Amino acid sequence: MAQCEVCGTEMIQGRGRARRTCSAACRQAAHRRRQADELTALRAAATQPPADTPRPSRNDPDSPAGRIRTAGETLAAAAEQAAAYAEEGAYRDESLALLSSRYSELVAAVTAAMPADPGPSRNDPAPAPTPKPSAPAPRPAPRRPAAARTSRDEPAPTGTAGIEPRPQKLPKKRAMAVVEAAELVRHPDYRENHRSILRSGETVLGHVEPSYGGASRSGRNGWVGLLPGEHTGRPLPTRDAAAAELARRWLQLVTAAPRRV
Repeated sequence: MAQCEVCGTEMIQGRGRARRTCSAACRQAAHRRRQADELTALRAAATQPPADTPRPSRNDPDSPAGRIRTAGETLAAAAEQAAAYAEEGAYRDESLALLSSRYSELVAAVTAAMPADPGPSRNDPAPAPTPKPSAPAPRPAPRRPAAARTSRDEPAPTGTAGIEPRPQKLPKKRAMAVVEAAELVRHPDYRENHRSILRSGETVLGHVEPSYGGASRSGRNGWVGLLPGEHTGRPLPTRDAAAAELARRWLQLVTAAPRRV
């Protein structure tokens, strides 16, 4: 029969995983005990002195530093000997050859002590990426010229939109819808001619312009609404009255039955 690992109470094991404690309190006590053991092991590992790793001696002649130091000392001795010959006023070819040989030995020792591939330094700028040759871009297909759009303030050209010189018959309901949506917009040269355009969407009903021939300082005697192709008309006192009269005449014109020749 199994026993609780905390209090030692005998337990009856059923199916499934074997029980290690008899109650929830003992299970918590076992958990706290395991945490305490782990903490003790970590503290013991932290207090242990680090293992001493043997470091190469600076005086070892077989180490890279020792070989560099030996080559430097021999080069210094050769330089002192050459300087002594120079002070005596005697020049010897062997002193120059000895200096060259000792210098070559020092360079070889330093080169051997350097790593084979030191790798890029953190302070070195990153090499610029080499651009890969790109395939020639496909030539774009020729674009068709877009149709020129007329401004809302410009009159529609005769024969394409608006009222043609030879009017076409429209249903009265459709013509009334066009008249109800009509509005006055300024002509592109409004500052010079003070003309306005009566239009409904893309349909131009006509123009409203000042009528001259009066006795005022400006010479105006009212406003006149003109259908396409007209040049004169009956002047009215206001611009809105002229626009309303123009809309009435346009409605009458487009809803009239065509004359028989």
